[in-house]
Amino acid sequence: MRIVAPATPREQRLVAIRDVALELNWTPNYEFHGAFGAEVAEDHLVVEHGLENSAIISFLKAPARVADLDARQLRSLLV
Repeated sequence: MRIVAPATPREQRLVAIRDVALELNWTPNYEFHGAFGAEVAEDHLVVEHGLENSAIISFLKAPARVADLDARQLRSLLV
């Protein structure tokens, strides 16, 4: 919850991500990158793990859930 709460300062978000990574014995390289026009997203977390593995995790604005997104909203996250 500390990672996605809008009232959480950026520094606390980064500490929360590091804490999650430590729990998983994982050393990520990560960056936060705003919503980039996806109205349903609060933020995107870009994660690199190793040289070839990367992922983007989208944090949706509350109370949105991925099951509630229509095709246009889902496409805005994936494009």
